[in-house]
Amino acid sequence: MKPQESPEVLVIEDDTDVCDLLEDALSLAGFRVRVAANGLDGLARLRESVPDIVLLDQQLPGINGSEVCRRIRRAPGLAAVPVVMLTAMSQPADQVAALDAGADDYVTKPFHVEGLTARLRSHIRRSRRERQLNPLTGLPGNLAIDEAIEERLASGEAFAVAWIDLDNFKVYNDRYGFYAGDGVIEATGRLVGTTMEALDPDRSFAGHIGGDDFVLVTPLDQADEAGRLIVDGFDRMALGFYSDEDRARGFIAAISRTGDERAFPLMSVTVAIVPCPAGRFRHPGEIAHVAGEIKHFLKQRPGSSWLVDRRTTPGAALVWPPDNTEQMRDTTGTTCRQAP
Repeated sequence: MKPQESPEVLVIEDDTDVCDLLEDALSLAGFRVRVAANGLDGLARLRESVPDIVLLDQQLPGINGSEVCRRIRRAPGLAAVPVVMLTAMSQPADQVAALDAGADDYVTKPFHVEGLTARLRSHIRRSRRERQLNPLTGLPGNLAIDEAIEERLASGEAFAVAWIDLDNFKVYNDRYGFYAGDGVIEATGRLVGTTMEALDPDRSFAGHIGGDDFVLVTPLDQADEAGRLIVDGFDRMALGFYSDEDRARGFIAAISRTGDERAFPLMSVTVAIVPCPAGRFRHPGEIAHVAGEIKHFLKQRPGSSWLVDRRTTPGAALVWPPDNTEQMRDTTGTTCRQAP
């Protein structure tokens, strides 16, 4: 896994002695430091590039720290930047005013450098976690997914990666609207999360790539169980997303891309599972490529399905019907087998 870049802090402080102290101490602690001598200069530097965190003096010439913080919170692209207020004003009312202005924390002068740097790192960790979470499902996004896979590749751990996506979701979204579609995505996110908890949460990872695409990383020996739980869980809840009329018909009548009316099946789920024994892959992109092959293969069949890739020869054709290790179960309950 590539090392994470040193966090950057913007110090907005008019006292040159305090500013020099902070610049030296934070640099020694591993931060990249930029400085600004007043509020307007600080806002200008923020518009140039967004730091990981802002350390903001309350008593500044021109506009004070509270007003600077309020402007940060109103500015597009800056509102989520953590702000720690640093000030000699220690009364409870001063602290309340700073927090009401949008500050995330409040540190009084004089301060301990070790305690201050620990607070800054804590806020940066929290901010980075929150930025990686999908706002709809609360699951980690692409950066966290890649990191989870890269960590396992580097450790030599045997694991499996399940790529999960919904079939015929766009037709559902067009028919029922974005609000209902968001409900499907939220429910699927919960299903992926509860599946992770049902397996081995200490060794598993659930992520949301975006839209109707999810990832579940599991121990290698739990790959089949992960596929079964996702398919069974989704099929149990899928009919509840539809009206009585559509459930009775078993399809949605909609206009296709060619302009013709056709019957689209109800939503199902496809789970493409790639085993990753030590040494098989070097990069998450290689795993994603194999998963893409499996997903394309599975989507030729109607209904929900899951498959664990058992091929021993890279690039070997996926054939149907399979005849060895159990890998797939369709929505009729028929157990299928996939040849190596």
